[in-house]
Amino acid sequence: LVFPEETMNNVEEDNVNHVIEFEEGARNVSHYVLAVYLVLATVTCLLGNSLVIAASLNYNAIKMDRVSLVIIQQISVADLLYGIIVILPTGISLLAGTWVLGSAACYIQAQVSAQVGSNKCSSRLK
Repeated sequence: LVFPEETMNNVEEDNVNHVIEFEEGARNVSHYVLAVYLVLATVTCLLGNSLVIAASLNYNAIKMDRVSLVIIQQISVADLLYGIIVILPTGISLLAGTWVLGSAACYIQAQVSAQVGSNKCSSRLK
């Protein structure tokens, strides 16, 4: 992914360009493989974390003290949100070749990614 330099410079202004540009010839098989992997990772994230939350809330299948159980539930909810807000849109963008989810989703994803330190361009933001 190539982020235009003017996009990085205008982050604090309202003139942010929300288009992800690909280098010429960069849309190859590896982009599709990565996109499919990210979508599968999101599905696995949704199923696994939903199972943990359901088991801990409905069936009392996880036997431990209340504090540890609440921490595990909170981690599952955070992982669910990360999968939906960051991983899935990234996979969709790779499949589409550009950002198709709108400027609000772009802003939310960038903020969440920067908060957890996974946004590769967050070090360039000033």
